[in-house]
Amino acid sequence: MTGIKIDKAFSDFKNKQLNSLQEINNKLEKDNILLKGDINEYQKLYVQSLIDSGSLEYASGKVIINSDWIPNDFLLRQLTLGQGVYSGPTALYLWGLSDEFPYTVYMTFKMGYKLPRTYTEWSSNVSPRQVNKQYLKDQISELKVEGTEYRISLFSMEKTLVEILREPYVLDTNLVNTAYKRYLKIVNKDTNKLLRIAKEMRSLNKVVNRLEPLL
Repeated sequence: MTGIKIDKAFSDFKNKQLNSLQEINNKLEKDNILLKGDINEYQKLYVQSLIDSGSLEYASGKVIINSDWIPNDFLLRQLTLGQGVYSGPTALYLWGLSDEFPYTVYMTFKMGYKLPRTYTEWSSNVSPRQVNKQYLKDQISELKVEGTEYRISLFSMEKTLVEILREPYVLDTNLVNTAYKRYLKIVNKDTNKLLRIAKEMRSLNKVVNRLEPLL
C-alpha cells in the first residue's frame, strides 16, 4: 500500500512539473516575455536552461525574453519599472503625432513613486512626474505590441494634447503645432472628446485657441 502511495505521489509531482513547463512554453509562444516574479519553483531550472542555451535572455533583472524576438523598449521599460504611464512628448511619439524620438522619456507615476536604482539602463533617461491616483487612472489607453499580448500604457491622444499645452511642453511650439495638425487629419478623431477633457483639465480656452486657426 505504501508503494502505491509513493508511486501516486511521484506521478502527481511529475505531472505538476510537466504542466508547469508547458505553461512556460505556452506563454513564450504567446507573449515572447516572461516576468521573473511569475516563474514558480518547478519552472526556474527549466527557464535557466533556456537562458544557458541562448534561447532566452534577460532584458532586465525582472524581464526575460525570447532571443529571436525583436523587443519593444517602451514596453520593456514599463514592465521593468512595474508601473508608469507614458505622457507628454513621449505619448505624442507613440501615437504618431510627433516624429521627434523621445531620448528623454516622459512618464507619469502615482504620488510617492521613486525610480529604482537597480535598473538605470531603463530609468536614467526617464523624466518622471508624480500625480494623484485619480489623475493617473483617467484617460489611459493601451497600444498593441507585435509578438506579445502585453500592452504599452499611455495617456489617450486627447489627454496628451491637453497636457502639452502646459509648461514645459508648450514651449516647443513646433512639437505642439505638429501634434494638433496631425490629430485633425485623423479620420476617427473626436474633437468633442478633446474639448470635454480640456474642460475637465481646466484648459478649454487654451485648446480652443489652438484649434481655431486650424479648423
